Amino acid sequence: TEQAKRKVEEEAQKELEKTKATILEQSKMAKQSIEAEQKVIEARSKAEEEEARKELEAFQEEARQKYKAQAEKKAAEERENAEQAARQELTAFQEQLRLETERKTEEAKRKVKEEAQKELEKTKATILEQSKMAKQSIEAEQKVI
Repeated sequence: TEQAKRKVEEEAQKELEKTKATILEQSKMAKQSIEAEQKVIEARSKAEEEEARKELEAFQEEARQKYKAQAEKKAAEERENAEQAARQELTAFQEQLRLETERKTEEAKRKVKEEAQKELEKTKATILEQSKMAKQSIEAEQKVI
């Protein structure tokens, strides 16, 4: 019985050793499996990060292009508005200049006409004076004759 007891204990010890070895082996395999899974997860994570980074860069580039296009459009509109305002100012100035020129021309014509009228009056007065003097001279000449 003692021998049987020992034999059972030895068998139990052998089974325990086998179980330990199996557990150790399974533990190593589980550890390797976990490490492999972590590597896959890391690789997947890196790929996802790279994809997300690329998407972000594409979005930022698109946003830059939109902003640039809007800025160019706004600058073109501002240039057009400035040019239009300058054209309106020029048109207004030209109209003002035309009216001023017209007014001055009319004023100059009026002055020339007034001066001509004064000269005409002077000439008439001179002719009348000369006519009177000629008449008096003729009358005096007739009296002498």
